[in-house]
Parts: sequence; structure tokens; C-alpha cells
Amino acid sequence: FPIGVSSARASTQAAASPYVEILDPAMGAGRIQGRGRVNVFLGALLGLILGVGAAFFLEYLDRTVRTSSDVESLLGIPVLGIIPRLRRLEDAADTANALAGRGLPLIVAMDPLDPAAEAYRNLRMNLTFMSTEEEPVRSILFSSPGPSEGKSTTAINFAVMLAQQGQRVLVIDADLRRPSLHRALDVLREPGLTNLLIGDAEPRETIRPNVLPNLDFLPSGPFPPNPSELLNSKAMGRLIEDLEQRYDQIVIDSPPVLAVTDAAVLAVHTDGAVLVLRSGETEQRAAERSVEQL
Repeated sequence: FPIGVSSARASTQAAASPYVEILDPAMGAGRIQGRGRVNVFLGALLGLILGVGAAFFLEYLDRTVRTSSDVESLLGIPVLGIIPRLRRLEDAADTANALAGRGLPLIVAMDPLDPAAEAYRNLRMNLTFMSTEEEPVRSILFSSPGPSEGKSTTAINFAVMLAQQGQRVLVIDADLRRPSLHRALDVLREPGLTNLLIGDAEPRETIRPNVLPNLDFLPSGPFPPNPSELLNSKAMGRLIEDLEQRYDQIVIDSPPVLAVTDAAVLAVHTDGAVLVLRSGETEQRAAERSVEQL
């Protein structure tokens, strides 16, 4: 049997020899010199170059406001404060935590030692320095370019901080389209600002006294069909002038600047406006347009 296999293989080679030509003879296996360290170094260098390039490219594509230097260089206005992201307390065992569960975290009332509370103290101090005897800042409007950027949370915590300082403070929810402060303070939305502006109620009927120590609250009231016209009316101007005689500070929460014209027309009646921007989310062009409208 082995002889038969050898004979068949030999005859096959003989039959194929006229048609097969060996160009290079096969060589035995040899040991390849390793270049592990060189390859690792080159791979690390290439990865570093690509990583740095990708980081610069992503930074170029990012058109959001991220730092205080972005705000000052882009908008040309001073940064009054930097508020860290607020933590929400889920425990509703006490009244303060129950208020937080209603939507807006009252971090200043819940935990005065929280880093965010300290940030609101810096905001209060910076705004105090902007008020002079010649041009006192008695009424302050809080707004933002778009929704969900923290304007209402900043307004209510800033007002609580002023009240804790001993000032007599009034908070007005002038967001007549999507009010939220009445839920945070656990009061009824009606009657409120809308009733005052149309002459349907008196201030003593709409202002909720001492919702927190030294803090009164004027809710938005029923939804009107013409919010911008009401806020831009002479009645609104007279109301703020009258309330400035009764309170040390008036804090007003308004709708987003770019969504509707309410904030722009309401800012005419106040001493100043604070624009709240969310780092990494507020578009630069949106911030520029908001400043232009205000």
C-alpha cells in the first residue's frame, strides 16, 4: 500500500512538471526581531496626537457658553455669580424638604451651609455693590434665553437669601404663561398678579405675607389671553413703583427672553435684569440675542 501511494504521487508530479515552474524555492522559518517597545511608543504618540486634535475639534464645534470668561468676552457684561448644580433632597420628612419636592429646590432655606448657598451669598453681595445712592437697585428681574436654564430657581433662592439678611422682600411670579413659584412655596396661584393688573383685586388680597420669614409672595394669578400687553401696561409700572415704597427689594421671575416678549417689556419697569445661563447648554448666539433684546 505505501508503494502504491508513492507511485501515484510521483506520476502526478511528472504529469504536472511541464506546466509548473518554480520561481523561488521555499525557505525555512526564521526568528523575527521584535519591535515591541518601538511600536508601543509610536502607538502612544499617535494616540496622543489624535486625542489632542479631536479635543480641539470638539471645542471648535461647541458653541455653548461654558465659563465666566466666555460670558465676559462674548457678551461684554460682568458675571455676578457662578451657581453650582443644585442637589435635590428626596427626603420629605420636614417642611423644607417637602418644599423642594414641589419643583424648585430652596437650597438656601434647606441647607444654609451648602456650597450653592454660599454661591447665592456671593450673588447677593455682587448685586449689592451694583446699587448706589444715585441709582439704587430696588427691583430686579430674573430671566434666561430659553426654558429650563435655572432662572426661577435662582430668583427664589436669591430672594430667600435677601430675606435671611433681614430685608423686607417681595417675590413676584411674572411668568404668566408657565408659573412655577407658587408650587415651590406651596400657595395657591389665584388670585395674583393678573387680578391686580386688571383691577379685579387689591394688593392685600393677592400678596401672600410671610411665606418665609421676611418674604412675601405675589403669585401669577389666572392665565390671561394677553400676557405681554398686561406686563407692558401702565398699571404694571404703577404697581412696581408702589411696591418699591413698601419693600426693600422686589425680585421678579419672568418668562425666557427669546421665547416671548414678556421679559423685554417687563425689564423696562425694573432697575436691573439678571440673565441666567446654564453652562454647557446655553448657546452663544442665544445669549447674545437675549442681551440685545434686554
